[in-house]
Amino acid sequence: MNRFLQHILSARRAALLPAVLLALSAGCNKEAAPAMDKATVQMTFTTQAIAAGANDGSLTEGEHMRTLRIIMANTQTTDILYNVYYDDLDDALTEKTVTFNDIPADIENGTEYDFYAIANEEAFLSEGENLEGKNVNLGVLEERIISNDFNASLTNSLPQAAKETFRIEAKEGIQDYTIPLVFPVAKVCLTFENKSGRTQYFGNIGLQEANPGRGYLFPHDAPISNIPAVSYTDVMLYSYNQSDGSPSNSFSVPAGTESAPGSSQPLVRYLYPGTRNEGYVLTALWLGTEEQPKSLSLKNGNDLLTQIEGGQQLNVIVTLLPGDKQDVELKYSLADWKKEEIDVPFD
Repeated sequence: MNRFLQHILSARRAALLPAVLLALSAGCNKEAAPAMDKATVQMTFTTQAIAAGANDGSLTEGEHMRTLRIIMANTQTTDILYNVYYDDLDDALTEKTVTFNDIPADIENGTEYDFYAIANEEAFLSEGENLEGKNVNLGVLEERIISNDFNASLTNSLPQAAKETFRIEAKEGIQDYTIPLVFPVAKVCLTFENKSGRTQYFGNIGLQEANPGRGYLFPHDAPISNIPAVSYTDVMLYSYNQSDGSPSNSFSVPAGTESAPGSSQPLVRYLYPGTRNEGYVLTALWLGTEEQPKSLSLKNGNDLLTQIEGGQQLNVIVTLLPGDKQDVELKYSLADWKKEEIDVPFD
């Protein structure tokens, strides 16, 4: 090879050298993909049952977990790894344990996953709607607002839901986690104790303008004002339709009664979470003695009860006292499945 040709080749090599070095530098600066391994996770999903100190001794038919859907998605990418559904669950079931295998996890730092759990999805899904597959829009699901009237029939299923995020580590053995599901509504239980020595009759009984009519499916920190088209209506615990004032269709409380007449259950209704700055008020029409309903502001001292959240239970016990007057004592508690009783007068 002559000197002229060698000179040309050397010049070309020299010109290519910066590009090669730049490419090598870029390759060195690029983050390497994290080393991944597989993990096994055991998730236990628990349902809400009975509040401590509640005057409701058992679940209504609609409060049992009959179906359960679990969606597991990568927190960073939102890619769905699992979407599983269980139906025909035993009515006595209060928890369901599911094992997830072969979960990709970063060997060094672990990998975060979101777990969405929904019990009784048939209670709110519209006709033709489903949550199957790996293309579920999780952002829309988490912000879902429902407006079903669960007081239309207490045999209809109530949904429960929860979302939790866990960092899954790449290690041997089973990683155990528990997720408690939460009702999107609150439960109201009203019980009468008649110590007056005679049967008492009531007309309409209810919580005045207490139900906003709609709420989030999943537990949510956003205020109720963020939900569009909220309109508070009465929660009727008992509806009286007699125009002549006759007690034949009234709510009768025989002497010695310590629960709702004819049943071991109290009067039960549901309402969506809400905030009432003027406080929640119980009203009851006492037939034969009052033309206007008695009203009670639920309060502790001077502190009004102004907020009820999903998954809470408001227990109200009205005691009818002996005497010529229509004297009443009322006790109520509002609990996240823990006992907290407050005594208030019934004026």
